[in-house]
Amino acid sequence: MISENSSSSEFLPAIRRARIDNLTIYEISDAELNILERGSPDSIYLNVAIALISSAISFF
Repeated sequence: MISENSSSSEFLPAIRRARIDNLTIYEISDAELNILERGSPDSIYLNVAIALISSAISFF
């Protein structure tokens, strides 16, 4: 019979500590996170261009 404490401890992650010399934390807003999530318009144009070029090559 397994007790509840031992069964729940099986799913805990291993925590390893190491010495950190320097840690820099930058605070960002939700709006900045949304901008990062969307990506730049250049990446969208690149994806469209690659799709069009690959479809054109497949037709030829």
